[in-house]
Amino acid sequence: MNLQNLVTRALATLLLVSSDFAQSAPDPSPYQPGVTQAEKAAAERLKRRAEAGSAEAQNELSKQYMAGKVFKRSVPEAEKWVRAAAEQGFAEAEVDLAILYLDGEGVSRDYAQGFSWMQKAANQGDPRAEYNLGNLYGLGRGVTRNTALGVQWFLKAAEDGSPEGAFKMGIACEQGVMAPRDLVKAYMWYYIGASRYSYAPSQQVLREIGPKIGPNGIEDARRKAEQWIKAHPKQEPGPYVAP
Repeated sequence: MNLQNLVTRALATLLLVSSDFAQSAPDPSPYQPGVTQAEKAAAERLKRRAEAGSAEAQNELSKQYMAGKVFKRSVPEAEKWVRAAAEQGFAEAEVDLAILYLDGEGVSRDYAQGFSWMQKAANQGDPRAEYNLGNLYGLGRGVTRNTALGVQWFLKAAEDGSPEGAFKMGIACEQGVMAPRDLVKAYMWYYIGASRYSYAPSQQVLREIGPKIGPNGIEDARRKAEQWIKAHPKQEPGPYVAP
């Protein structure tokens, strides 16, 4: 093969490789395929609000990047925006940032940072944070294990509208954590979760405990539960993610 043919073949191969590369280049669009123009316009408006400093928009934008339904899923972008909202004191974002640290998603796993952000949100009365803080104290993650404080945070979460918090209070009473075992009181807490929130785990445990305390115990527990419910107006917390 002469030199001219060799050069020609090499050039053809180079062009072929370049063509293949161009065809396989990543799509620069931040949106998922099939997203409508209306969805894109709404997403752009949300992003402009986030860039302008709205903590609520930053938090929502983070959720959209994490969900990957309109924007392509991007944990780094989600972390960037949830951190921006959390640093403005937005409680829901503080919880989500704490969970990123606890799970080690988008950031290096850091229980101390996770606890710190969760506590910031709990101190604002966020029931998700209060419930998760109870778990962190109970597990000793990011903080010295303290069962008593864990139970106190479960109680606070239940008072602020967490069915999971009420469920954990039921467990504490059933197992005799921090106080003598009390199945009637346990039934009361499970009943609160079941009747107020239709919380499935509470409903299941009620069927198991009922025969152990009998009709009189059930009546007493329900009466106490109804009194507690009247004294604590219902609140609607967000979705719960326990560490």
